[in-house]
Amino acid sequence: MAIRDNLVLHYGMRENKNRKSAGYGNFYSEVVQREGLSQRGFIDHVAKHVIGVPRPLVAAVIGQISQCIPELLSQGVSVKIDKLGVFYPTVSSEGVDDPLKYNPAKDIRGVRMRFRPDSTMDDDLTALKFKRLASPELAGVYTEVTTRAPEGGEEIKATQLLSYADWLKTVGV
Repeated sequence: MAIRDNLVLHYGMRENKNRKSAGYGNFYSEVVQREGLSQRGFIDHVAKHVIGVPRPLVAAVIGQISQCIPELLSQGVSVKIDKLGVFYPTVSSEGVDDPLKYNPAKDIRGVRMRFRPDSTMDDDLTALKFKRLASPELAGVYTEVTTRAPEGGEEIKATQLLSYADWLKTVGV
């Protein structure tokens, strides 16, 4: 099954306000994050796409996948799922000048589960192909707003996504 056409990925623009950054003052795109799906929500979504397979069976398979992948990665085994990608483990650690001085509890900083998208010809999920499939569309510009807490309390700073047209009004264009 190929990836569906007509996918739209909404993004907003955010100003870099880090004065130490070479990109200070520039605007960069950022995905507009929507509420994530729980495992139950993901199971429901998959079950709608798999005709003839009962939801409990979809739930059982996804439940096992979520247990089996970490189990295999902890054994140093990468897992390739065709048309999706490869899950693989990595370790980050401090270097030591003598292997006899190496202490895993102290020197290993982290163990991570990584993912590399499939890049076969038909199912290329790498950056350029996914960009074409996802059809990025500007949702607006992130703007910092200051409000007051109810009953005249202290100021609260928050970020909101203004539509591009509304943002243009705030900058006098």
